[in-house]
Amino acid sequence: MPPIKLGVVTVALNFGLFCCVDTTRLPREYEVDGRDYHFTVREQMERDIENHMFIEAGQYCDNLYGTSIQSVKEVAQQVSAAAL
Repeated sequence: MPPIKLGVVTVALNFGLFCCVDTTRLPREYEVDGRDYHFTVREQMERDIENHMFIEAGQYCDNLYGTSIQSVKEVAQQVSAAAL
């Protein structure tokens, strides 16, 4: 599959980086907070969505999922450091 052409995203994928998605679902026994997902409570995530802190968010099986602006910024910083 050809690389995605989205600037920082393309570079991030080339470095093996990805945005850690936020979710309100409970973690599975093998998942680590901040590595697999950012696990949070629904009330906090709903407030963050209302405060426009997510690039995208949605609901699946009664749980919220979303990509926060902060998560994208963290990947962009890692790409900048790796590119140096």
